Amino acid sequence: LRVDGDGTCSWQTPPDTNTQLTLHDEDNFASNSATAAASQQSIKAYVDTQVGSISAAPEITSTSSGSITAGKALAINSNGTFSEVEQITITHNPPSQTVATTESNGHWIYNQCLEYDSQNKEFPLFYNDYTNSSSVVAKIKTGKPQSDGTIAWDSGHFHLSNGEANMVDSVYIGGGVTLFAYTDYGNNNYNKVAVFTNSGNNSFTASEESFNNGQASFNTIGYHEGLSKVIGGFRDNSTIKVFAGSLSGTSFTWGSTQQLTTFNAKPMSTVYDPDTQRMLFTYVDLTGTTRGYVVVASLSGNTFTFGSPVVCSNNASSGNVRAVYDTHNNRVVFAYVVGSALYASVGTVTGGSTNSVTIGSPVTVDSSAASWGFSMESDGQGHVLIAYQSSSGGKCYAKTGTVASSGNSITLTSAKELRSSDVQISTRKEVAYNSDKNTFAVTMQIGTTKGETAVVSSTTVSSTSTNFVGFAQSTVSSGAAIKADVIGATNNSQSSLTTGSKYFIQKNGSLATTADDPSVEAGIALTSTSLLIK
Repeated sequence: LRVDGDGTCSWQTPPDTNTQLTLHDEDNFASNSATAAASQQSIKAYVDTQVGSISAAPEITSTSSGSITAGKALAINSNGTFSEVEQITITHNPPSQTVATTESNGHWIYNQCLEYDSQNKEFPLFYNDYTNSSSVVAKIKTGKPQSDGTIAWDSGHFHLSNGEANMVDSVYIGGGVTLFAYTDYGNNNYNKVAVFTNSGNNSFTASEESFNNGQASFNTIGYHEGLSKVIGGFRDNSTIKVFAGSLSGTSFTWGSTQQLTTFNAKPMSTVYDPDTQRMLFTYVDLTGTTRGYVVVASLSGNTFTFGSPVVCSNNASSGNVRAVYDTHNNRVVFAYVVGSALYASVGTVTGGSTNSVTIGSPVTVDSSAASWGFSMESDGQGHVLIAYQSSSGGKCYAKTGTVASSGNSITLTSAKELRSSDVQISTRKEVAYNSDKNTFAVTMQIGTTKGETAVVSSTTVSSTSTNFVGFAQSTVSSGAAIKADVIGATNNSQSSLTTGSKYFIQKNGSLATTADDPSVEAGIALTSTSLLIK
């Protein structure tokens, strides 16, 4: 209809330019036409199909790398597989000799003691070079980690003494300084401390000083970081004495020795607890039941206040007992031999006036370990590596233990064989942790001819804000298909949650209401067993 100029209206006939649309009845919209119209039925069919493919709860499917337990936090790996956060596997490189070829042929390398110098990124190694019955030389050398995982040991060494150095213990105190405590068998069995200072680039010095000019054996040494005190202990004839002192350069100022035991016993390890600023001394009572004990002590100046001894070897006869401290969970981990079996247990130190420790139930590391042949170290991230010698065949194995963030328990991996024969490991400091590469080094005496060091990688899957994908719906074995509840979904395989609380993923894969480092939010607890993933 058109209004003309004179105010009249008339019909206008449009030009014949209409285009008729084509009607397509395709449920999958396969032609993807820009000009055709879709039928009502095909639109409904297409939408129904797309909506039907969407899960009622968000989830994704992948392949598991390692076994996975329902409800566990999952991280995505670089190859697209899923792993439990904090799942541990042990790998190791072929052993590298701890000594140069000129010292490994026809030389008996023994009484080894290993630390890691984080300042110079090197391993200081103490050992005895025994060429014949009249020639024993105590030496120190360093080894540098290589890109292929092995350790390259310097061809040179520091000649410490012309006599056998036995009952060795060690501690790295920072600043390139490592302390080695030992009994100088070539000098009236005096107890000595060697101060090994590494200035880098194969430049190092060492000096030794006696802390007991009498017949003694079984040394142990530690360091009180809070008070910058060197802590040591030794067996004086049959009883144990301990002491504290200060180090200035290469000179010590010792306090008076104090009697730790009045009965026949041998000291095993000295451990510092930075959480309560207490020292822990482990020893074996050689009277009667021959049990392993731990004593917690506070320190004021150079004077100790001792708590009551606590049995740490499952109320059973123990050949040796050692301890390390897990700074991540503020727990002390014990390892000890009862009969032919090697055990591990976890304890929590009580400060204040009690100076005590509460120890959880033991777990079996190996039922046929050699009584002297084990050593261990903590990575400060909730794990320990226990290396041990089998009671037959001279094999060396390693297991990693994960310390629980609450309670006093430890979970062990399966054993990894590090060497198949001729291994001797003593209950000394023969495991060290490389904090720069997240690896452990295990030094071993091989037969009567040489020493070797195996580099052990305890591979863990850590959670970050970028690799966290969700929580496992079910329990599956390695290589199986695994479905993960992701953000927006609810995982119903949790336990002991507090309804309404926000939870974060911890480094060990557990959930807590406080953030770890890095901070990875898990979600909100809807019930004690269900978590809304955020």
